[in-house]
Amino acid sequence: LAIIASPWLTNEDGFALAKLASEHLGLRTIFLGGLPPGEADDILRDADKNPNATGLKSIFAAFGLKIADIDALLTDIRDGRIKAVYQVGGELPCPDAAIAEVAQDCADTWNFVVQTSNEGVTAAKAQVVLPAAAWAENDGTYTNKAGRVQRLKAAVPHKGASRPHWEIVSLLAQRMGFEELAWDGPRAVFSELCERVGAFGGLSPDDVGPDGVSTRTRVAPASDADTPEAGAP
Repeated sequence: LAIIASPWLTNEDGFALAKLASEHLGLRTIFLGGLPPGEADDILRDADKNPNATGLKSIFAAFGLKIADIDALLTDIRDGRIKAVYQVGGELPCPDAAIAEVAQDCADTWNFVVQTSNEGVTAAKAQVVLPAAAWAENDGTYTNKAGRVQRLKAAVPHKGASRPHWEIVSLLAQRMGFEELAWDGPRAVFSELCERVGAFGGLSPDDVGPDGVSTRTRVAPASDADTPEAGAP
């Protein structure tokens, strides 16, 4: 089994997924998707166009999960080491033609499950599609490159049968018999995250105010540890 995680997931989504992958499915590797690097400068624009790469990396590390890329996944599928793929989030770091190749190789396995908020190439190839709420329909937190945890609040209700990623992971885990992955909301997920992940140690949901909260000494930035926080001189 291979799990693809998008760095557009919230910290809460990533925690639920990491707990399922590591403690209940026995995985030691997780494949990181996301948008490809883009233009950058020394002022405002960063090459990483994904909002939560820093948060997910710190969470996966806390569970001992090695992060691998999509090329490694394709190699594992073609070599017969992967028989099922669970993609959480629709963002992949390659153009449509390459995504189609990824999707076809995944579809050739005995099971391909895609959990996403939008139609796309991989969703069209999947045997099962789980409808996820879009980012504007979610409550949760992101960790930016400077190590600041910032709150995301839903602007509109999620539509139809869609649910936040962490909730879908929780419901799936419960169907598999893992009742300890049941939470009553994103605050409960974040509270457990802070207890389990050293990068968030000592925080609580109430600590994340309108301007977020800095965890600079706890969360290592995705790159360049000396990058100043927004607004710093």
